[in-house]
Formats: sequence, C-alpha cells, structure tokens
Amino acid sequence: MHRILVGLLTIGVSVPVLAASTFDGTYAGKWTVTKSQGDYCGQGGDVTRTVTDAVFVTGWRDRDLRIHVGADGSINQSVINGGNLLEVKGHISGDAMAYDVTGPLCAGHYELRRR
Repeated sequence: MHRILVGLLTIGVSVPVLAASTFDGTYAGKWTVTKSQGDYCGQGGDVTRTVTDAVFVTGWRDRDLRIHVGADGSINQSVINGGNLLEVKGHISGDAMAYDVTGPLCAGHYELRRR
C-alpha cells in the first residue's frame, strides 16, 4: 500500500483534501420546545452550535447527535437515539440556521444566526 501511495504522489496524482464548507462557523440563538411529555423534554433556551467541515453536534436529551449539512445547506437526517427514531430537518441560508428535531416524545425548534 505504501508503494502505491508513493507511486501516485510521484506521478503527480492529487489526493483530495477535505476543505471547510461555506457553512462552517459558530451560530447562536434559541431553541423552543414544540412537543413535550411533561418536563421530560426540557424547557428550551439559549444555544450555540459550531459547524466544522459541514458537521455540527446538537444535544438531545442526554446524547450528542452529529448532524451533517448538505452542500446546499440542507439539514435532513434520521438518527436512532435510545431506541427512538429522531428526525432532524432544517436549512442554513446565509447567516441563518433553522432546524427541528422531532422524536416520539419530544420536539424542538432551533433558530440561530452566525456570529
């Protein structure tokens, strides 16, 4: 394998390098609970999300979810969390990030702006 890589580099074949996405940055704003089973889902509040290489982490209950941002800014991902299916849907456009996390017991809406 080492010889193949050295050979490719010697003949000038380029190896792709991951580049930062146009959506990378820190976004701050609020989240609100839109569906809840009592106090189980929290109460909303201030949040900060950092997008790095088109991925951000959103906390949901006691877990961190890695969410991917599409090349067009779309956010559309299904995640299994504690045996439950969560849908994460939204969009980044300009300096605005908006997305929803929806599960069987809880749902939340996030509105953030790039700092």
